[in-house]
Amino acid sequence: MKNKQRSSLCQTRPTCQTRLTCPTDARAPRRSSLLTAHCSLLLLALAALCATGCPGYIHHFALPPGAENARTIAIDIFKNKTLYQDIDFQLTAALEREISAVTPLRIASHASADLLLRGAVESYDKVVLRKNKFNEVSRYSIVITASYELIRQPADGQPEKVISSAKKVSWSIEFEVQSTITEADARARAVRRVAREVISRAFEPWPAKE
Repeated sequence: MKNKQRSSLCQTRPTCQTRLTCPTDARAPRRSSLLTAHCSLLLLALAALCATGCPGYIHHFALPPGAENARTIAIDIFKNKTLYQDIDFQLTAALEREISAVTPLRIASHASADLLLRGAVESYDKVVLRKNKFNEVSRYSIVITASYELIRQPADGQPEKVISSAKKVSWSIEFEVQSTITEADARARAVRRVAREVISRAFEPWPAKE
């Protein structure tokens, strides 16, 4: 009788082991397939994001015709034709940052630079867009307009040459009076955008168009 029970137990053990191991073996490929699917979805999401324009993406620029072989540029402090103090210094500083970030040029002194960028802040307009029921202004628009000239510095007895220029480069920013964005914040954003517009007009998109 004991021998029959031992024989019966021995016959059932493989069945028990199989039941314990089969679920584990089945989960392994399933986990692998799920991981592969998740990775594929992540790659697709990243591709779609970059296709529509990744946040913070920087467009680089090449030297325009007439500025061949130039390596350095000087930026004169822009003239201020407005009543707003320091906006000329803000725009000049923004131009220096943009040129250093998106062009192959290095900022240099006026005396040693190959190129010169000069211009003026032509106007600063604060436009009322909306008033509340108490006739108080609730929304403004700031419009900053600048002019510029990109010049090839005199060399080998040659006079200076204007490579690119524009009399009106503008950008506007709207802001609410009762919001976390102050007029100073809006002005700083508008100045940065004007600087980028100047660079996009003065230089060639990379790669340069043939």
